[in-house]
Amino acid sequence: MARYKLMNVQIRKVGERIDAQGNKTIDPSINPDGKRRFLTASLIPTGGVWGASMGSLPPVFEEGLIQLYEPYLSTANGGSAQTDQPLPDDLAYLNGAWAEWTAPAPFYKKYLVGVAARKPTPLLPQGRPAYPAGHKVMNADGSSPVIYTSISVFTIFYQDEDTGKLEYRKGCTVNELGTAQFQNYCEFVQPQGIEKTPMVEDDVTGGQQPIFTQQPQQPVQQQVQQQAPTFTQQPQQQGAMMP
Repeated sequence: MARYKLMNVQIRKVGERIDAQGNKTIDPSINPDGKRRFLTASLIPTGGVWGASMGSLPPVFEEGLIQLYEPYLSTANGGSAQTDQPLPDDLAYLNGAWAEWTAPAPFYKKYLVGVAARKPTPLLPQGRPAYPAGHKVMNADGSSPVIYTSISVFTIFYQDEDTGKLEYRKGCTVNELGTAQFQNYCEFVQPQGIEKTPMVEDDVTGGQQPIFTQQPQQPVQQQVQQQAPTFTQQPQQQGAMMP
């Protein structure tokens, strides 16, 4: 576990896309009422960049948390302030660690927002076409969807004031986070006959992957124990849900 500072915090809408005039719009087939949104941020370890692994906080769909950040973010970053404001410490820092949740079968991920095309580069000479929100995450040349077997999650801890022990935040065990993320933006390559639980907070972002309180209807078997912590910290796996 390590302590992290949140940087580059943004609130984005699920199904967000840029129209021909350069304006942000919402795909109604993905987000019919336009209310589904998520919070993203960069995680910078306070112990220095050579310590814990840096990465992007997986999308946070918990509306109560999003509302806490909204007054401090500019409208350009999805908030309600005229300009970005300094975050208070209780919002700017968190304790957590990366872990890997393994799915019971191979699966696809889907983009949460529209992904812009990329021009050819020496490293990617074929470039990359644009993809709409809801499209399967594709490989580099766009020839086929990427098949995944696991999801990187960011488990969050707090210190119990009575016992002094580190405890998982509610909904932030490896299995809860992994199951909730899967239900939000993934589907099995082959149907598994598992019903998806309707999500209160929804779901991925085009380049990386939230804090969830949703309880899984049918927990998926997970190798990591549900009790707080000792485990090996894993670096964040770079997904492709956010541009």
